[in-house]
Amino acid sequence: MRANFVLFLKVLIIVLIAFLSITVTPKAQPLNKMPAVLISAVYPDGYQTGGRDEAFQLMNVGYQEIDITGWSVTNNKTTITFPGVALTSGEKIWCSRTARAFEEEFGFPPNFEYGKDSNTDVPNMTGAPLNLIKAGGELVLLNAGGLLVDAMVYGAGNVAQAGWEGDSVKPYSVGRAKGQILYRKLDEETGGPVPDTNTVADWAQDPNDPINGRKVMYPGWNIDAVFHTAKVTEMANLTILVAPDNAYEPIKKQIESAKHSIHIEVYTFEHAALAEVMAERARAGVDVRILLEGGPMGGITDQERWCCQQVEMAGGRVYLMAQNPDDRVYARYKNQHAKLIIIDDEVLIMGSENLGYGGMPDDPKEDGTRGQRGVMLITDAPTLVAYARQIFDADFNTTFKDIFHFQANDEKYGAPPSDFTPDRVSGGTVYTVLKAKPLRLTGTFDFEIIQSPENSLRDQGGLLGLIGKAGEGDVILVEQLYEDKYWGPKDSSPEADPNPRLEAYIAAARRGATVRILLDDCHASFSDPKGSVATCEYVNNIARTEGLQLEVRLGNPAGGVVVEEIIAGRDYEGIHNKMILARIEGQGYVHIGSINGSEVSSKVNRELAVQIRSDEVYSYLDDVFQYDWSVSEPPFNIWGRD
Repeated sequence: MRANFVLFLKVLIIVLIAFLSITVTPKAQPLNKMPAVLISAVYPDGYQTGGRDEAFQLMNVGYQEIDITGWSVTNNKTTITFPGVALTSGEKIWCSRTARAFEEEFGFPPNFEYGKDSNTDVPNMTGAPLNLIKAGGELVLLNAGGLLVDAMVYGAGNVAQAGWEGDSVKPYSVGRAKGQILYRKLDEETGGPVPDTNTVADWAQDPNDPINGRKVMYPGWNIDAVFHTAKVTEMANLTILVAPDNAYEPIKKQIESAKHSIHIEVYTFEHAALAEVMAERARAGVDVRILLEGGPMGGITDQERWCCQQVEMAGGRVYLMAQNPDDRVYARYKNQHAKLIIIDDEVLIMGSENLGYGGMPDDPKEDGTRGQRGVMLITDAPTLVAYARQIFDADFNTTFKDIFHFQANDEKYGAPPSDFTPDRVSGGTVYTVLKAKPLRLTGTFDFEIIQSPENSLRDQGGLLGLIGKAGEGDVILVEQLYEDKYWGPKDSSPEADPNPRLEAYIAAARRGATVRILLDDCHASFSDPKGSVATCEYVNNIARTEGLQLEVRLGNPAGGVVVEEIIAGRDYEGIHNKMILARIEGQGYVHIGSINGSEVSSKVNRELAVQIRSDEVYSYLDDVFQYDWSVSEPPFNIWGRD
């Protein structure tokens, strides 16, 4: 009996030992729900000499605070270590070689520096400084025990790095490589990083994702703050203006009414009469501030120099966003292309038109006029006004090196020759005004505010989100200066580098919507493989082959330009509009703003647009589109080509 009991105990002990030796694997939690710190951005090729502004960013993507004291970052050559610090959930921290150099470019100091102690207010990491090699390398995050937490490989770095798979992250080609911040792709719904797969697909430079990848970021951008478009429903007064029909007088009256401030951000400023109105307001003590593009196509004209000089001499302030690579000064955007005017922080004027005679002729309209087609909006919607002011303040920030103050004696950005006389030729009689009066409305409206480069290219919300709702029986009407056949280099194709906007219009037609696209014919080129003529041929061939209610035409409905003026470089187009009208499930929507159909416009320009749900606005602008469509044709018909 005793022997049996002893045998039983031995067997029981063996079973218990075997059970305790089993490794129990916990059920895997969903990605981004486990506490984790990731390398979220890398800035390896900065603007300053010696890599002084190089930097990287970490982010706690988990739901708990994480103490990273004693954690380290290595480039597999040197290693730096964090002092005592904990990251709260969602917190991001920047670490730079030199804090002061970083702040000069980014506009704020980093959380840590690891090279020269340039700012006593910024804590130092310990260890030999990293060297983020411009051509490429690896960056590895290790915990206090030396275990790998995260890794990324960029450029010509070693893709065999543990914790990484596949191709490295490379700067995207739509913008310059210098100054590009490699950053994690953001989820359109949450705004946080997409789930980590340790591949290039996690990064915004992902070459295989035409919507959320193939993007860039530079110092001075704030994608985190405005990654989502702003949506609001509120009471407002709206005035819809059509260029060249009725835009000038209402805009002039708004500027004349300013009591405290006039803040303007436009691409070009060549309207002599409006310059004189602004100068008068500046002399009356109104705070007049203007921000222009410092490198517009064709350069800054003497006409624009004269307009700037009038405002400056009257006490206003005119600045230009420009760059000078010789002095390592780089503009934050490819083009400052937004068109916005804020009056007394109470009224916003925005849309497609710059301050020039092309969109705002000041001639009497009774016998007709002449100019370029565009649309402008005047509103007192509080959210829109405040939002535009935030954009203006961020862009006008004179602590950034790309902001140049107009100086009369500056050879590049100064006054015109002393004998210069401004051109005041305006309008004509070739076009009978279609809309003599603006549309004025008061009510509650649904607005969606869209801006480039931060949030204009997304398929949840924004323009693509709106077009994505269109289907059987709906209508999409597009009137644009241009809509490229494809993005990417000129030797590419719609298959390799699709224009997501154009493909969205085509997809809507395939779902049964009626789609009409009207583009400017004045600058359309038969030799440009991705230009408007190529777009026309590409889309119309798809429509014919598939039997779709889809067509593209080119037009010059308001007689805006002739060949002689193109050669002379006048700021006229036939169609300068950036307007999309949508009737979806019986409701009217309009998209008004400055965003053209190029990759640059969506990804590296400063742009502003607004979408409004309003049957009245849709109907008013539908009249304009239908007229413009009726006087336009496909390019082969226009020029008699076979």
